[in-house]
Amino acid sequence: MKKLADRMLNRKQLVVLGAVLYLFLLLITAPVGIMERLLPHYSGERLYLQSAHGSFWRGEAADLVVASTDGNTQSLGAIKWRMLWLPILRGELAIALDLATAPKESHGIVALVPGGIRLRKIDVAMPISTLTEFYPNWKLWQPGGMLEAHAEMFGVSRDGVNGVAEVKWQNASSSLSRINPFGSYLLSVKEGKLNLSALSGPLQLSGQGEWSGRGVKFEGMAQAEPPTRDNLQDFMRLFGKEEGSGTYRVSMSLAR
Repeated sequence: MKKLADRMLNRKQLVVLGAVLYLFLLLITAPVGIMERLLPHYSGERLYLQSAHGSFWRGEAADLVVASTDGNTQSLGAIKWRMLWLPILRGELAIALDLATAPKESHGIVALVPGGIRLRKIDVAMPISTLTEFYPNWKLWQPGGMLEAHAEMFGVSRDGVNGVAEVKWQNASSSLSRINPFGSYLLSVKEGKLNLSALSGPLQLSGQGEWSGRGVKFEGMAQAEPPTRDNLQDFMRLFGKEEGSGTYRVSMSLAR
């Protein structure tokens, strides 16, 4: 009886091992079509791959396209990706991305972790108009200029954010402003603390805030010196209440 039980146990172990190996082979040979289906699904039908080839784990596409609700599309350039095996041992699904955005290539590692997302070695540049497809309320402003984002390690979860990141808005413009571009700005994020400062331009924007698990809160000021103040005054009124001497309060609160 003992020998029979041992043989049955060995057979069960072989079946389990065979099933695991079969699933592993399915995973490593997963076709690129899986990536083509997952990307639109998890981007709210906003991102699509064109002329993709390779596999789910390693591949490239001739173009990464952003689709808008009105049927227009915007090209971000050719993209390459590769899944990273080592982070899987830490419970992460990490993918290294190379995107041929103008005026320079963008790179970074995006990892899905329990309860959030982790970004590593991020160096990204793209037109800010790309983001309006994900935030329809921005379309009224029709923002222009380039966004540049840098982060060595940055995580977003239900509890808030951790790590350090910098985002520059270069040659900022808007269809609602009579002066364009009206400046360049730097937003730094350090362990959930926000700091906005002006790098150049006639419109000075500054302020501090906090990004936590409850949402984002920001308080700042907008001001312009003569002779540009008159031309920017109507635009600054959109930010908030005038505090005097051509200074306007900027207040934002976004709850989760």
